[in-house]
Amino acid sequence: ETKFPNDNGDGDEQVALRVFQTPQFAALCGQIFRRLFRVYGIIYSSFFGTLEALEMAPHLNSCFKHFMYFCTEFGLLPEREVEPLEVLVRPIRKQYYTAKQTTAGSGPAASAPPQQGNPAVSTATATAGK
Repeated sequence: ETKFPNDNGDGDEQVALRVFQTPQFAALCGQIFRRLFRVYGIIYSSFFGTLEALEMAPHLNSCFKHFMYFCTEFGLLPEREVEPLEVLVRPIRKQYYTAKQTTAGSGPAASAPPQQGNPAVSTATATAGK
């Protein structure tokens, strides 16, 4: 309850707001999202073939796309964490930035992502993006 306080109607809303604005809370959320990203990496590298056979791959891809949109919007994943799935992340980010440019104009928030090198990607991960 100290990490994720809630307002039970007893006036603790101010306490919750104070906790949510601390650097420790931001670090905890970043750690949670990094771990979730790693789970996606395991799913794509180890289980994507099974999910395709079960015709569940589109659902996984949709969830991952929304996850990446959220992480990109709020800067929750450091670039070093994204590298193993870069082959999947790059097109999603490109689509995200393109959509953001068309809806927000050409402001600084709609700027293109920084260019990156060619990270080594495992064969299983590369085939998962198809």
